[in-house]
Formats: sequence, structure tokens, C-alpha cells
Amino acid sequence: MGSIAVILCADMTQTTDTINFQEKANFIWQVADDILFGPFMHNEFRDVVLPFVVLRRLDCIYTDEIRERVQKSYRQFKDVFPSEDDLEPILLDATGGLKFYNVSDFNLVRLAGNAQAIEENFDFYLKSYGRNVRDILQNFKLEGVIAKLIKNNLLYQLVSKFTEIDLHPSVVKNHEMGYIYEHLLYKFNQFTGETAGHHYTPREVIRLMCNLLFAEHGADLQGKGIVRDIFDPACGSGGMLTIAKDHILAHINPDAEIRLFGQELNEQTYAVSKSDFLVTGEEPSRIREGDSFTNDQFKTERFRYMLCNPPFGVNWKSAQAFIEEEAKNPHGRFFAGTPRVNDGALLFLQHMISKMEAAGSRIAIVFNGSPLFTGEAGGGESNIRKWIIENDMLEAIVALPDQMFYNTGINTYIWIVTNRKLKHRKGQVQLINGVKHFQKMRKSLGDKRNELSPQHIRELTELYTEFEEGKEVRIFDKRLIELLEEKRSALITQSVTKGLNPNVPMRESGVEWLGRVPEHWEVMAIKRLARPGRKTFVDGDWIELPYITEEGVRLIQTGNVGTGAYREKGFRYVSETTFRSLKCTEVEPGNVLICRLDGPVGRGCLAPDLGIRMITSVDNTILKPDLRHDPRFIVYFLSCKPYLEWNQVLCRVGGGHRWRISRSMLGDLRVPVPPSTEQKQIADFLDKQTAKILSTVQLLQQQIDKLQEYRQSVITAAVTGKLDVTQAVAP
Repeated sequence: MGSIAVILCADMTQTTDTINFQEKANFIWQVADDILFGPFMHNEFRDVVLPFVVLRRLDCIYTDEIRERVQKSYRQFKDVFPSEDDLEPILLDATGGLKFYNVSDFNLVRLAGNAQAIEENFDFYLKSYGRNVRDILQNFKLEGVIAKLIKNNLLYQLVSKFTEIDLHPSVVKNHEMGYIYEHLLYKFNQFTGETAGHHYTPREVIRLMCNLLFAEHGADLQGKGIVRDIFDPACGSGGMLTIAKDHILAHINPDAEIRLFGQELNEQTYAVSKSDFLVTGEEPSRIREGDSFTNDQFKTERFRYMLCNPPFGVNWKSAQAFIEEEAKNPHGRFFAGTPRVNDGALLFLQHMISKMEAAGSRIAIVFNGSPLFTGEAGGGESNIRKWIIENDMLEAIVALPDQMFYNTGINTYIWIVTNRKLKHRKGQVQLINGVKHFQKMRKSLGDKRNELSPQHIRELTELYTEFEEGKEVRIFDKRLIELLEEKRSALITQSVTKGLNPNVPMRESGVEWLGRVPEHWEVMAIKRLARPGRKTFVDGDWIELPYITEEGVRLIQTGNVGTGAYREKGFRYVSETTFRSLKCTEVEPGNVLICRLDGPVGRGCLAPDLGIRMITSVDNTILKPDLRHDPRFIVYFLSCKPYLEWNQVLCRVGGGHRWRISRSMLGDLRVPVPPSTEQKQIADFLDKQTAKILSTVQLLQQQIDKLQEYRQSVITAAVTGKLDVTQAVAP
């Protein structure tokens, strides 16, 4: 536990920081209230104050010495390199390491020295910044703000007042600046009705998130030459990113190179975040503006660590058509499911999961209760949770105290999600009830009345790392279900490759992955299982998006073909006219559908009897079995683990960035084929045995669901003060 104590010791400054920043934040607010109120309503203060805070912060860093060096280089090279693209690197180099420059003689102090020329000089001052700062100011929409200040003779007063506050990083450290922005946004949002959860997460919550992300994974960050990327898809002002980096450098490895990446939809908070990157020396191009769902600015990037506090209860109706279309793509970000349109939080989690590195990534995300509790069985939220748990990505959930956020007193939870669990955590989910770990604030900030002290952060981190059942910790084990699934898989493999009689004479099959088979069995190519004639072993049809309709002939997609069973999801249709014009191959109930695309390649299922006509997409192959072959046996064989693993080998040899096998290669695969009567015996046996196993799995899942419901009710009752969790006993 010693390493955790070292990690947490620096957080003892938290309370002092909170006290120190308030004086500066209150000064800025008072300046706004004294000067702006009247011409500007309170709900407009943010449009004025935030850009002026950014300008003053940059102004304090940009010393006279730096200004002189930049101006000297500017005079020397402006005619040689008239293009800003060519001149900018030279001027940035002259700053001695800053990510911005200004070629004018002015700063706010000098501007305040000439009231008569304030309008002209201020305009020149703003235009003299490099592109990075001009982009920030453009997102603040400063032109209209300045025009209104000038119209009301307030520009000079505001500039003069802002020169009275020193925001140099040596005076106001980066985390203190975060507190100032946080406090100001809280004040602004009181008048706009916008929730502070859109922008800021309390700093002590971020520190806890960092502890949970890194406490057991410090070794991954140790050593020389370590480079790690951290990403936040709803980064607000960038506080989570900078605190995570500071945590690593201060407590784990001061020599690590930590690169920060973020995307933000709100123009103003994007501008604040980018300006903070300029101040701290981060690469500003790694903060990008746009909607993470419809305009993903990091499509090809993958990240080792990710943190996020997505907006609580914000609808995604404006992006609904885009998201639902992508959700139909088995390789899209949202194929696991879509939540109700009034809360897109789980979409952010799926977006982050899509950016996991193959070698392993870790995610810490803050949710309200909606992603945890809402959604009936089979609904979007339920399917997403099921997919995350079935893929063993959910590592822990920590229930936080209520009244932690500024404009809402709702209950919140930290989810830890990963695709590289440590060995002792595999197959398990840790649930930590941290609702009693808090202290009352000396002075409330809106709905924020509670905070985590460094001791509370330590306690919750220790509950996480100790990984033991207790009054505040439950560990949900899904490994029993996995063992039953493994038993079912082994039973299928044994039955379809060796038969039911262990005493039958065996022979070599001549197939590398198959080994010995019963002596009386045949070994033949998959395509020979089809009945004679045309279109009995054929690919589906190439159906482009314009052909998709609301009703007509059902289109079976790759996502509908499960391993051994048809999956009812993603309804799509083509019209009867399209069906006839494209001469589509009709799928008949009882045909075998074989998916030649990822997840896993070569899996198959029986086509269902839906009572309507059916076709299938081009990445599925239709096998219409010969009457001598039992379709059930074929489907069981297509679920056989060695066969599926061999297909992966073939795909890997074939190259390409997606797992795919051609129909000709699939058709030539040689498989064991018992006599017809024995096929039926094996299929009957497996129907009976696998039904028993699946029934047990379903029963276990029902019990787990009941325990989850109980856990949810306990947490809900505890955080609302209706139950003392320490006295609660599971049914």
C-alpha cells in the first residue's frame, strides 16, 4: 500500500488550493458585475469574461524579452517569407518554446496606457497574434463582443481592470487556473440554465479517477523513453487531461512523455482548452473542435488511457440518423446498441472503446445513474451493458457521494473499463459503494455541498486495490458462466469431429487442424454439402444503401449471423422491385448461412422462418444442404472451435486489415462428414445437451440480474439516505 500513499500525498494541497483560487475568481466575477451589468445581461458575461481571462493569462506569460526577440525575427524575415506558413515556425522558435506569439508592441498594460486609441490599438493587438490564438478568439466570437464593449464605452475599463490581476503560471498554477475556470463557469451557468456537468468535473473526482486508472498499472509507465497518449472525447476545458498528465509525472514517472488529445463540441470551452494547451506547452493541434459522434477528429488514432465526463442526460436527436446508420455496421462504434435518444452517455463509452489499443487500454468515465439503471432487458442500454460485460471489459464501478457537482445533486458513478484486466480481475467486476466517503464543504457552490478529501481518495483507492469482498465492496464473478460456455464449446467440438462412440476405430483425416476422425466418416469440401444445382452454394447480394427501404424483403446482415444461432437485430429491407431487378438469391428457412467476415470468420446459423421473403448481404454465403446432410449438424460444425481458429489463420495469411475469407476458399475447406443417420444422432444429442447447459447459463444469468437489481436498489437507497448499507444483507 506504500505506493498508493506516495501517489496521494501531493493531493494534501487540495483544500488550500480551493481556498486560494477563490479570491482571484471572485475578483474576476466582481469586475464583470461592476463593469458589464446593464449593457450585458448576466447570462452574457461568459462571452466577455472567458476570452479576457485567456488574453490576460497569455499576456502574463509573454514577457517583454520574448516580445523583443519575436519582433526582431519578424522584421528580419517578414519580407523573405511573406507566407504565414513559412514565417510562423521562425517566430515560434524566437519565443524560446512557447506555442504562440504576437508581433505587436502591445500588451494589456500598454493598451491601458492610452485610452484615446484603445479601439484601434486593441484591434491591432488581437490581429497580431499567430494562428493558434486567432483560432481561439474566433471560437469566442470576440468580434461581436468587442463591438458591444466599444458601443458602450466599456472596452478601456475592462482592459484596465484585467491588468490588476496576475495570472502568470508562477502565481496561478495550472490546477489553480482550472479551479478559476470551474468557479466562473458555475457562476455563469447559474444564469444560463446550462449544467456545469457539461464542462467541469470536480478536481478531487479527477484525482480519484487517475488513482483508479494507474494504481495497479504503474509499471506500464515506468522506465526511460516511455511515450503514452491520453484522450478525452468531451474534454471541456481540458482539466481531466492536464491533471492526468500531472499525476503521472508527479507520482509515477517524471521522465515519461505524455501526449494529450481531446475533442470538444462547445466553441468556448474548446477555446479555453486550446489556450490552456498554449500556456502549458502542449501541442495545440491535438485539441480539436467538433461533435465526437458525427465528426470524429481522431478516426484512426488509438489511445492507451482515456478519461471522460460526458454530459449528463443530453439527447442526441440531432445526430440520430448518423448514429443509427453506423449502428447497423458490425464494425461501427455503436453496433452493440443505442441508448434512448434522451441520454447519449453510453454512446461516448462505445466511442472510447472503439479507440482502445490492441495491446490494452484503460478508460475512466463518469456517469450519472442512467447508464447503470435504465433500459429493459433487450433494450439498447441493456444490450450495451451486456456486450461490455460479456467481453470482460467492465473492471469496476465506484458509487460516489451525491451533491458532488455544481448544478446538480444527482448520484454519480465512475466506471473503469479496460481490455487488459490483470489476471486476478479477469471475469470479475468490482462494485464499490463510496457514498459515505466525503466531507461537507465549508461553503457550498450551488448544489456542490460535498467533496472528497485526500483521505477519502486514499480510502476508495485502497478498497479498489485490495480487491476483497466487504461491507462496501461486492465482486461479481462471471467466470462460472464462461466455464459453462467452454464446456458447451468442447462438447460440440468433440461430437462433430470425433463422434459419440469413443471406441470406434480412427484414421488420419489428412487435414492439418482436424487430426484423426472415425474411420467410417468421409472428409469432404464444405461446398460438397450443398445440393446439386445452381445457387446452392452462393454469396449473398451486393445491396447498396440507396436500396434500403422501410419494408419489403428482409435483408439478413452479417450481424444477424451468430455462432450457431440467428441473432434478431438491425432490421433492414429492400423493395420487391429491387429484389427482382438485382435478381437476388432468396434465402429459404432452413438454409445454412455462413458469415465470411470478422467475429469469428466462418460462423454459421440456420436461416429462420420469419414468415416473409429473405435475402442476405454479400459477406454471407448461402448453403442449401443436400438432403443427405442434416443442417443442424452443419451448423454445429460451423460452431466448432478448431474450425473457427483455422479460418483465422487463413485470414491472417491472406492479409488485409479485416478478417475475411473468400467463398472459394471457404468452399474448399475439408470437413468431417459422418453418415446421415449419425449426423442426426449427433445433432439430437447436442440439441439436448447444449439446451441443458444454456438453461443453466440462463438461470445463472437470471440470478446475477437479480443480484444486480438488488445492488442497484441498495446503492440508490443508500445515496438517498433511506438505507444504511453497512446493515444491509443480501437476500
